[in-house]
Amino acid sequence: MHYKIGYCSDYYHLLVHADRSLWEEYPNKHFAQIDKDLNRTYPHDPYYTPEIKASIRRILRAYIWRNNTIGYYQSMNYLVFRLRKYLCEEDTFWMFCLIIESYLPPDFYVDMYGATTHATILVRILQQYNILP
Repeated sequence: MHYKIGYCSDYYHLLVHADRSLWEEYPNKHFAQIDKDLNRTYPHDPYYTPEIKASIRRILRAYIWRNNTIGYYQSMNYLVFRLRKYLCEEDTFWMFCLIIESYLPPDFYVDMYGATTHATILVRILQQYNILP
């Protein structure tokens, strides 16, 4: 995974370790939201085992430590789950970073401008084809 070039080889593991050691000292509101959302992430998919759920939690928490400006938003758990189905945990983390930080516009998660824009476009398309009033 080329996106991790320039970071120490243990970067992801350091973030995961920071999560465990700093949880009490620096609680983060996003962590509670992740835990709520994890219970709703494809609960009937046979791949969604307790081990995978814990892996997704570690990935999302590590990402918060990496980029607390973006933090966590609902639906990130779905993306991480889909990536985790095909990649190991660390590669899932790096692919998630690549998607969020390279492919999405910089303001996508700022006050949900990106999501709002996408929703507005979708509504207009649906209205144009008389799918919505």
